[in-house]
Amino acid sequence: MNELTTALAFCKTNEKLYVDMEQCISRGDAKILYASETALFMYDIPSGIAMLAGENEHELEQILSSVSPEIIKAQNGLIVSHGETVRDAVKKYYPCKDTYTACYQVVFTSKTPISLSGALRYEKTTRETLDIIEATYDRESKENLEKLSAQGKIYCAFTKDTDEFVGFIGRHPEGSMGLLLIFPEYRRHGYAEELEGYMTNVILSEGKVPYAHIIEDNYKSQNLQKKLGFD
Repeated sequence: MNELTTALAFCKTNEKLYVDMEQCISRGDAKILYASETALFMYDIPSGIAMLAGENEHELEQILSSVSPEIIKAQNGLIVSHGETVRDAVKKYYPCKDTYTACYQVVFTSKTPISLSGALRYEKTTRETLDIIEATYDRESKENLEKLSAQGKIYCAFTKDTDEFVGFIGRHPEGSMGLLLIFPEYRRHGYAEELEGYMTNVILSEGKVPYAHIIEDNYKSQNLQKKLGFD
């Protein structure tokens, strides 16, 4: 098998855990640094985010010791570690101090679109709405928000009856669904569920797999994912 085939075969060994890597490869956005039947190290070219997976500690150490940290730093400096074994290996070679964030990866495995209530209408960002997003969302840089907006990857939601801007959602640079925010005055109306349902349907319509990374202690988001049918 060639490198690409080997990488895709590895992703098939745990489709839920490695969906982010598989989707990146399928889009043609992956730069594969190492691929075997038991491990994969690559980065997403548009975002520069590295991704590492595997279970054998010795193999993981070999991979990390053979790749200069400067290669990672030159891209994005971030490594998505799949599983605790990988996390521990990465922390050994790339001391991350307080920059480590534990997340769950959730995946929408159904092919059936989510039923929406129809209470909201959606449109891509304008200069006006992007200015508001940049002033309220701090989990992506302004530069990335500008790029995502230009690529049509951020959607804004408005009430159908009064046309009020209630929140937004989109995709992070490496493809995961996120950027979900409902403005405080519009919360507790089910709009977060509606927005994520809409974004899920958009991704399904593109023939892709919706997935997201949920911070470990974000219990509200975890409950939302379960309600929508994410595994």
